[in-house]
Amino acid sequence: IEGNVELRGSSNFTVLIDGRPSVLSGTDALRQIPASALQSIEVITNPSAKYEPDGNSGIINLVMKKNSMNGLSGIINGSVGTGDKYRGDFSLGYRTNKLNFTVGANWRDETNYGSMMSERETFINDTTNFLDMKGSRNFVRGGNGFKTGLELFLSQKSTLAFSGEIGKQKNNEEGAGKMHTYTSPASTNFYSVTDEVSARESDFYSGRVSFFHNFDTEGHKLEATAFISGEKTDDYEQEDEIFANATYIPTNDYVSRIFTTESEHENDIRLQLDYVYPVSKNTKVEAGLLSRFESETEAYTFKDFDTNSDSWVTDEIFSSTTDFRQDIHAAYSTFSSKWGNLQYMAGLRGEATLREIQNTKFTQSSVLNRFDVFPTLHLSYAIKETNELMTSYSRRINRPNGRDLDPNPAYWNRYTIRLGNPDLKPEYTDSYELGILKRINGSYVSLDGFHRVTHNKIERLDSIGTDGVFYSKPGNIGEDFSTGVEVTGNVNITKWLVVNASVSVYSYRIKGETSSGDIDRESTNWNGRLNTTFKFAENSRMQINSFYRSPSVSAQGESKAMFFSNISYRHEFFKKKLTATVSVQDPLGTARFERESYGDNFKSWFKFEREPQVVMLTLSYKLNNFKEDRRSGAQENSGGGIDMGGGEF
Repeated sequence: IEGNVELRGSSNFTVLIDGRPSVLSGTDALRQIPASALQSIEVITNPSAKYEPDGNSGIINLVMKKNSMNGLSGIINGSVGTGDKYRGDFSLGYRTNKLNFTVGANWRDETNYGSMMSERETFINDTTNFLDMKGSRNFVRGGNGFKTGLELFLSQKSTLAFSGEIGKQKNNEEGAGKMHTYTSPASTNFYSVTDEVSARESDFYSGRVSFFHNFDTEGHKLEATAFISGEKTDDYEQEDEIFANATYIPTNDYVSRIFTTESEHENDIRLQLDYVYPVSKNTKVEAGLLSRFESETEAYTFKDFDTNSDSWVTDEIFSSTTDFRQDIHAAYSTFSSKWGNLQYMAGLRGEATLREIQNTKFTQSSVLNRFDVFPTLHLSYAIKETNELMTSYSRRINRPNGRDLDPNPAYWNRYTIRLGNPDLKPEYTDSYELGILKRINGSYVSLDGFHRVTHNKIERLDSIGTDGVFYSKPGNIGEDFSTGVEVTGNVNITKWLVVNASVSVYSYRIKGETSSGDIDRESTNWNGRLNTTFKFAENSRMQINSFYRSPSVSAQGESKAMFFSNISYRHEFFKKKLTATVSVQDPLGTARFERESYGDNFKSWFKFEREPQVVMLTLSYKLNNFKEDRRSGAQENSGGGIDMGGGEF
């Protein structure tokens, strides 16, 4: 919901764009990039050692549309939707035998409407405190971006590439709520209404310089890349809570008024070198180096409104500045070969990490200095020409961000305070897979078994203070285990009907300990996805997409089941130069997020429902000889498995 994506039940993954990191984070990249600009989406659940190991559940690689023809070409897209949703983008390219120049821009202004409800019970001594809330929450997401790139073909074997991107993101929220606070035995009973408004603006940029060289031997190549990105974010939030009567008519008296500001500066520099050496026709060695330098500064100010002086007064308890720095130096090597029908790849990646976080409230900084090893193994055995047996192993890492590490308390509202944990350790995941793939006349069906173990499992845990306030703080609680099977298929049932579906069923267990005692909880989870495409004619098709996620346990509760669907119809005009697409998001109105949490002295319930039945119209127009380069997706995908020139794993 609201852009959240999961791989096999986990929302911790890495998003790449054309096989490379983006200035945008995973979720922001999925939200910001228009679907019309995508050629394909690749999912790599067990990447090789060539890839950075961040993201427990794997990698989503967004392969962008590219032009493969000489001359001037481009594509223009525009979308409009119900409920104030607008977006547009364009991409132009000019290609010759000597260079390839691209320029593009995008813009969006979308309002998403939603409603939320929550109930909370806390138990202090012999009294039960109740807090019931309901209201609306609307999101306005906007922004624009400009990007350009230049490839200089220095020779038939060498290419020098430059690319850059600048942009702005805007995320505004407005909320109005009704609150009822009471106790049992009855001693407190009052009503209030809340009015919330927040605005967040980010300016970002990135630049990349790459050099590619192909040696005389086929497959012998070198790539060197320097990447820099930065983001400056400013936001504010104001929340007013006003006393009301039992019918939620507000009075003129405030319960509380708060105003917060936050300023963040993030920078990321990466230097990378990749080398491929073909030992023989079926054997090759890959090696590479990477250095990452990340820094982030966050200044947070919290203010209360003083009615006596009629002014905002800074609260020093919740105000502070935090500096975060993380340097990572990595080296990797892979060896792949083929013996008869057996292909194999073994890899090893080593990473030295230095992490430091310093808050102005604390005299001593928190430092983490460690060296990690990430082995990978991929095997593939071809059974005739239509069947393939595959198995793989990889080790992944989930590094906590600066916000999770910041020890200074952050005032969420007068009922909830969030804290970070500077002693938080990274999560490590061992991922095992075994699968078989069968190809049938242009269709395929695969059956995969998987087992995933996450160590130092990070969970945000809630506790109740003596004042009845919720305190939320992340911690390493232990381990979790996911063991199951996944069936995936893409079947051409007839010339006009194509079905792409997957079902994943797995046992999930979380085991560890918290300050409240030991945890050992498990559930049987399953996720299903069904995409059905009807090809009415060569230039006309309809697609129905649906997704289901079953309930799943967590350390302190359970997330409820979720189902949503989309319907779209596409028609092409003027020899496929103009494409019109009409889509309806959540036509059944079932998309919602719901969870329960409970501890020794509390239990809570929360539900969020987004705006249903959103209708979108998208028009795309291709200029001149724009033709997608469909080779790029295969090239990027080879890094996730075995590529001997005659097939991929």
